[in-house]
Amino acid sequence: MHDVICDMAIWLSCESGEEKHKSFVLEHVELIEAYEIVKWKEAQRISLWHSNINEGLSLSPCFPNLRTLILRNSGMKSLPIGFFQFMPVIRVLDFSSNKELVELPLEICRLESLEYLNLTWTSIKRMPIELKNLTKLRCLVLNYLERLEVIPSNVISCLPNLQMFSIYAPRR
Repeated sequence: MHDVICDMAIWLSCESGEEKHKSFVLEHVELIEAYEIVKWKEAQRISLWHSNINEGLSLSPCFPNLRTLILRNSGMKSLPIGFFQFMPVIRVLDFSSNKELVELPLEICRLESLEYLNLTWTSIKRMPIELKNLTKLRCLVLNYLERLEVIPSNVISCLPNLQMFSIYAPRR
């Protein structure tokens, strides 16, 4: 996206600049360190594309107002224990295109407000049975999970608000 258009979209999403610390969008950042992430504590929306975040996520961030977290193609290998502990109102999670992400932390299943989860192009092997605790989940995207071995029975059918479920994978 062109920088000017991106800046304008962020400005509009922040109520014409009045809430400028509510949204953070970064793309193609070589290294995001922990001290930078601490500055984002008031954020409601964070979007990081093609940015290396592994060092910055060594500690559990505190984002009490965070509603949207997009960490797409960010070189993520795993999430630290307690990562979601201080994100009580998160509704949107997108970890797509993180090819080295092999495991979904169980604590994700305690995110009572979660409505959208995208794990496309990750290397996750198993979906936890506790996924059925995400009763507000409306959209679950599991496309191109080439290593996915198990989705426990009744998990998908136990999601009462699920409106869109996608598990597309082309035939080989």
